[in-house]
Amino acid sequence: MKKLLISLAAAMSLSFLSCGGGGKNEPVKNPPTIYVAGVKDSKATLWINGKALQFSNTDRESSAEFVFVSNNGDIYVAGREHFSVYESRSKAKLWKVSNGVLKETIDLTDGNHPAAASFISVIGNDVHVTGYDEVSSKLWKVSNGAIKETINLGVNEFRTFISGNNIYVTTQQQSGGAREPKLLKISNNGILTETINLYDGPHIGSLTNGHSLFVSKNGDAYVSGWEARDYEYVPKLWKVSNGVVETINLNSKYDFYWPTALSIFAHGNNIYVAEFAALLFNGWPPSPLPAYRNRVLKVSNGTVKVIADFGDNTRVDSIFVSDNGNVYVIGKNSDYVCLWVFSNDVLVETINLSNNGYASSVLVK
Repeated sequence: MKKLLISLAAAMSLSFLSCGGGGKNEPVKNPPTIYVAGVKDSKATLWINGKALQFSNTDRESSAEFVFVSNNGDIYVAGREHFSVYESRSKAKLWKVSNGVLKETIDLTDGNHPAAASFISVIGNDVHVTGYDEVSSKLWKVSNGAIKETINLGVNEFRTFISGNNIYVTTQQQSGGAREPKLLKISNNGILTETINLYDGPHIGSLTNGHSLFVSKNGDAYVSGWEARDYEYVPKLWKVSNGVVETINLNSKYDFYWPTALSIFAHGNNIYVAEFAALLFNGWPPSPLPAYRNRVLKVSNGTVKVIADFGDNTRVDSIFVSDNGNVYVIGKNSDYVCLWVFSNDVLVETINLSNNGYASSVLVK
């Protein structure tokens, strides 16, 4: 088995107890570069191989939601900046980092409404950013540090994903007492080209937040959600290939918990899912049960395998699979921002990034 190529102990100030420990943590050659976007001390933060770069120098709270690295090595981070903790107004933001230094900060919105940027892709010389302003999803085309064009995608989005010249958007409509999750395909000039109904069952279906939409290189789309059935919440994974919807049951059930598939990454014939389960009720007196539990799942040919069960009070938020098949998962253990690395479905590295914040996106290149 090829060893995982990470030797970042000094740079990352590893704290294995805070993130739960585990893995061999063996120094090896030619480590990849690990990029993590999130929040540290209430500020939008990018970690590059464990070294934190914060974007805001004001007293306003901000968050980094997604990280993208172009072929020339420039790093783009999408997120938001809040006006204050007492109001919902925020600016959608795009930050550009070159050679480890913040080079550009671009306001995508004016801040008069709640807004955020959540996905990035570089197409030609333009940076395409998706997100929302107030209630409608947007596509911003940025060139040379300025907004070249803003396109209203016309829907209330849950998640967006840019693949080539197409934008995939998950949304849902209320129909009576039920929700109708949908996947939309929109061209990069804002024209709706396809609408796919993901769920038409007899119960309540719903989408999940987080990185719950993924589009593979061959155009297959994966969307996570859940079905409320007889007072049970059953996590679902929908695969859309050439307009045909396949429903994959993740075989997950927790007593007293609400399990949802939070993040998806498809690699080859495998689908990796970060599953989040929150306690359904924690009133008074407080429940003795932990507030949440999480697992990492691998789906192969319809078979679900649990490759990690993090147990009590651990939250997994995003998952990424590198070209060589190594799996990177970010999340929290209590108050610590953590990175877990798996090779051949075995935990090989556990890294503490911060003791005050959270992570939203991970990329390895």
